[in-house]
Amino acid sequence: MMHDFYSLGIVFTEIAFWRTSVLPKKKESTGRFEIVHNPEFWCGLLEKRKNENDADEIRKLYLRLVKGGVSRQIRGCFTQVIETYLNYLDEPSEESAAALSDTEIGIGIIGRVVEALEAVSL
Repeated sequence: MMHDFYSLGIVFTEIAFWRTSVLPKKKESTGRFEIVHNPEFWCGLLEKRKNENDADEIRKLYLRLVKGGVSRQIRGCFTQVIETYLNYLDEPSEESAAALSDTEIGIGIIGRVVEALEAVSL
């Protein structure tokens, strides 16, 4: 479930920028498609993203984008929502300490996000 939250954070980031982080590109030599990083999405971080394979460093690149770009585009609440999901994997939370099930932890995270989204819609 934790990876689902992280993936949702990626999707929210793509929605916020109205661009996908990757694009299909047809290889001339084989005629097959490969996935390439979208330069319009990654902006000045494109070269770093191309050369990065460590999952935690990639997460940090997404967070840099969110903090630098999303905040200017749609401001605080949605940025908080995205950061909640992207940081979910590292949160040493009270919930884990209490040995709750993944479902109970997930419901808690979703509750926090819904509250933030309701603030946006009001």
